[in-house]
Amino acid sequence: MTRLVGAIRPDRIWSLALLGLALISIAAADCPAMGSRFYSEEVLTSRSLSGGLVVDESIYFLASYTLYRAPRGIARLPDGGRVRRLFETVCLYRYDTAAARLYRLAVLLNELQPGQSVATSYFEVDGDIVRVVFASGRGTREDPDAWHAAAWNTVTQTLEPVPQDGKNELLDRFTYDGENRLRIGDVTRAVSEVPFDEWRLPSPLDYTSKSDGAYADDLVALRGDQPYRNAIIDAIARGQIDADPARIIARIDERAASREGVDRDAYELFSRETRARLAVLLTSSRI
Repeated sequence: MTRLVGAIRPDRIWSLALLGLALISIAAADCPAMGSRFYSEEVLTSRSLSGGLVVDESIYFLASYTLYRAPRGIARLPDGGRVRRLFETVCLYRYDTAAARLYRLAVLLNELQPGQSVATSYFEVDGDIVRVVFASGRGTREDPDAWHAAAWNTVTQTLEPVPQDGKNELLDRFTYDGENRLRIGDVTRAVSEVPFDEWRLPSPLDYTSKSDGAYADDLVALRGDQPYRNAIIDAIARGQIDADPARIIARIDERAASREGVDRDAYELFSRETRARLAVLLTSSRI
C-alpha cells in the first residue's frame, strides 16, 4: 500500500481528491437529504432586464428570471462551485404606462447559456409587429445560431415565426440607440413599482419548505437575498405564513442594538428594506 501511494504523484493525489469532492457534490444535488449540506436552503433569485421599445403608451422589453441554490461548504471547491438551477425563463413583456400595468406576453426561452444576458438585445416595430433579437448563446454578431429572434403581433396577440434571413436582417440593423428606444436603466425605473404577481413568475418559496417560525428567523437573520425575503413578507400578508410583523420588527431592532460599530451599521443597512416592508405591512393591517 505504501509503495502504491508513493507511486502516485502529489499533483495527481490532489486531482483525485478534487474529483471525489466533485462526485459528492453531484450526488448531493440529486439527494434532498444531502442537498442542504452542499447548497443553500434559501432559494436565490437572479433577474435581468433588457432595454425597451416605446410603442404609443407601451414599453416592450425582455426579462430573464432564474431561481437557484448557491453552493456552500465543499461544494464551493475548487473554484467557487456551480449554482443549482431550479427554474429559468426568458419572457417578453409589455408595460402599459397609462394604466401602470405589466403584461407577460410570451415565454421565449427556458434557459440561457451561462454568461449570457438579455441586456444584449435589439427591438424594432414594423406596423403591428414588434420584433426582438437577443444573445442566447456564445458567438459574434455574425453567428446567427448565438441569437434568438421573436416577432410579436400586437393585433392577434401571438408570436410569429422569424425566418433565418429575418434574423440575419435584425442582426444587421442591431443598435442600442435609436428613436423610441429606452436604456435598461429607464426600463428598470419604469417597472420598479410593479407588484411581483404581475410578472407571472414562480416565487422562491415555491421551491422552499420551512416552518413559519423558520421563515420569520430568515427575515431577522437576513438569510437569502432580498427577493427571497420579500416573498416571505408577501406570504405573511396573504396569510400563507403565520408570523407577526410587529414581533419580527422588534427582533430586528434587538439584533441591531446588540451589535456595535461597523457590524451594527452593516446590519441596519442590509435590513432596511426588509424592515420597511414589514412596517408597511403592519400599518396596512391596522387600517
